[in-house]
Amino acid sequence: MPEDKKLSLYNQQKLTKPVIEDAICEYLSGETRRNALAFAAWLRANGTPPKWFRMIGWTVTYKGVKRFCDIWIHAMVKDTPAHPICGRPSWGVSFNIDKHRDAIINGGLQNAYGIT
Repeated sequence: MPEDKKLSLYNQQKLTKPVIEDAICEYLSGETRRNALAFAAWLRANGTPPKWFRMIGWTVTYKGVKRFCDIWIHAMVKDTPAHPICGRPSWGVSFNIDKHRDAIINGGLQNAYGIT
């Protein structure tokens, strides 16, 4: 009888589509956790809930703009040559400010995205 194969982290997440708050609570701690949870709560309160889209990543759609920003939790993968990380658990947000500047300003989101 063949041995059961253990699913990769990607395949596990593909099946479960993890909620970002659950991953934040599992992998982050202290002030890092509080900040990430606050940002996720702010997104939900503003009608832009993060949705899982790839291993360790969630995406945000805003007013029909897909991938308005992406959120990453870097503590979810082990430090390997294929996935080097900075050592301590971290999270980050990436977005194309030039592409979405008007939507950010028109939506009153400047403070969240650090636009002056």
